[in-house]
Amino acid sequence: MHFHLNFTGVILALMVCSLLVRNLREKSKFYEVYYVWQLKQLQNKIFRKLKALQQAAKDNNRDALVILSFYYQSLALVYELDNNTLTMSNVNNELDKLQQAIDAAGFTINTDEFTPEMLQAF
Repeated sequence: MHFHLNFTGVILALMVCSLLVRNLREKSKFYEVYYVWQLKQLQNKIFRKLKALQQAAKDNNRDALVILSFYYQSLALVYELDNNTLTMSNVNNELDKLQQAIDAAGFTINTDEFTPEMLQAF
């Protein structure tokens, strides 16, 4: 009996939270929160393919360099927003290494070139 009541309560709470997020995400007060949430989801997708991307970047694959540039710059943004100064130096080091690889390959990379569909190749 208690299990069913608890389970029903959890389902109802999940539905209420989902409706709130769905309705509030378009409000100006929650735009940044929703943007960072989407950005973190995208970072997670990239992280799952990070080894393959780093290997492709070593082979001067331009798409991999674009994805990694977006990834590290977005990490820097999120860490700055979170005031996470402990790991910021690691991200900056990775960005510096990546910029050196981009320069060595003779590419000009802009993070605006990144699209989530680019991940499908890796």
